[in-house]
Amino acid sequence: MRVALAVLAGVLLAGTGAEGVAAQSLGNVIKREAERETKRQAQRRTREAVQCATGARDCLPEDESAKSQTPAAPATASAPATSAPAASAGNVLDPFETSGTPAAERAPFSVPPIAGATAVDHQAGTLASYRRITGYKPKLISYSDHTGLLTRTRYDLTGGQTPSAMIAAWREPLLRQGFVVEWQCSRKAQCGSSAYHQLGAGYVPVNGINLGIAGDVEYVTVRRTVAGEPTVYVAIALNRNVAYVDVVEVAP
Repeated sequence: MRVALAVLAGVLLAGTGAEGVAAQSLGNVIKREAERETKRQAQRRTREAVQCATGARDCLPEDESAKSQTPAAPATASAPATSAPAASAGNVLDPFETSGTPAAERAPFSVPPIAGATAVDHQAGTLASYRRITGYKPKLISYSDHTGLLTRTRYDLTGGQTPSAMIAAWREPLLRQGFVVEWQCSRKAQCGSSAYHQLGAGYVPVNGINLGIAGDVEYVTVRRTVAGEPTVYVAIALNRNVAYVDVVEVAP
C-alpha cells in the first residue's frame, strides 16, 4: 500500500512539472513575439520618418491626418443667397455712381404725356452722348453736347389741339417742378427746319428729331439743376401730328 501511494505521488508530481514547463515555454514565446512586433513597429516608424524627411512620400501633420480620417459633418441647410435685382433690358451700368443710389433703385426722370398723346416708341436707360439744341438763327442751329442717361419717347398726337397749346401743356408742369426754360421757339421761322436743308443743319442730323416739313413747329428745352443730384435736361419738339420728348440726366 505504501509503495502504491509513493508511485502515485511520483506520477502526480511528474505531471505537474510537465504542465509548468509547458506554461513557462508558452510565456517565453509570447514575450519573444511581443518584442519582435515592437521592434518591427519601431523600424516601420523610422522608415516613414526618413521618407517624410527626404520627400519620398507625402506626409501630413498628425492633427491634419486625424482630421482627414474624421467623417465630415453633414452640411446644414442655409438660406438661399439673394442677388441684386437684374437691370431691365436696355439699361446700362449706373452712370451716377457718385450720387450713392444704385441705378436699379432709381427710375429715369419721366415726363408724363399730355391728353391726346399716344406713345409709339420709347427708349429708356441708355447711356449716350446727346446734342441738346439751344438756339437757332438762319443757316445755323446752336447746341451743346452732354453725356448721360437718355430717355426718348415719340408720340402720335390725336387730340386736335393747336401746337402752341400742346407745348404749353407739357412745359408748364415742368416749370412747376423747378425747371427753367433755356430756349423755346414757335413755327419754322423761329425754330428752323427739322430736315437737313441746303445751307444749314436741321434737327435730324443734330439730335434725331424729325418733324418733317410741317411749318407749325414748336420747340422748348428746359433744365433743372439741384446740388448733389443729376442735372436733368428736357427737350420737346412737336407739330400737329407728332411729338418728341428727350430727357438727358447728367451726373453731378
